[in-house]
Amino acid sequence: ILLVTSNADLNMQYYPPSEDAGLMQICNIMMEDSTKTTAPQRYANFLTWKRTFGDDSSEAECFDLSSEIPNGPNATLSTADWSGTGGGPVGEAWEFQICRDLVAQTGFAGSEKMFYPPRPWTLEWLSQHCQARFGVLPQPHRLIDLWHFDKLVSQTSHILFTNGLVDGWSASSYLHDLSDTIVALNFPNGAHHSDLDHEWPRPDDTPDIIEGHVQITKILGEWLAKM
Repeated sequence: ILLVTSNADLNMQYYPPSEDAGLMQICNIMMEDSTKTTAPQRYANFLTWKRTFGDDSSEAECFDLSSEIPNGPNATLSTADWSGTGGGPVGEAWEFQICRDLVAQTGFAGSEKMFYPPRPWTLEWLSQHCQARFGVLPQPHRLIDLWHFDKLVSQTSHILFTNGLVDGWSASSYLHDLSDTIVALNFPNGAHHSDLDHEWPRPDDTPDIIEGHVQITKILGEWLAKM
């Protein structure tokens, strides 16, 4: 599960795309020729990389798995969000949201093209986990019933969805315009909120993100001018 959560984090950080990025380094480690390295050796190399170069790097001889466990009672490395919650109080807060309203149906099909073992997602497992963790049960339809997210055109006026298509979470977003004022902008090279980078403009920004900023400014400017 640590490999899964690490790849999820690195996928969100995969901007701008580069062979030197952490995601590519991890993939290269795990996809090494099986005639040259065994699966345990590849996983050991992954832990070495994570301990040495990852966001939680340290000079310790071994990687501390407990750093990935969120706070709170009955916490485990395998959290309600199989893509990872992070450790500490932030991880606990995010996991509670997953256990309550933001139900993330994240499972693994076990494809031969990927190095994850099969692990199908079920609401039954999530319910049992969340009951033990927080004493709550998932309510996957509560926000839809409360805020009518399934009726955006009739219930809202102006929304701009921006999606970095490299980000795995973009699959859960709106990728097409729903109306003239509920619109989507997609960035083929973008990762997780690349268009909202605090360092913008960056010297290594890709053309789609640069153009995206022009489009975003234009769209929001026109909307604000009409209010």
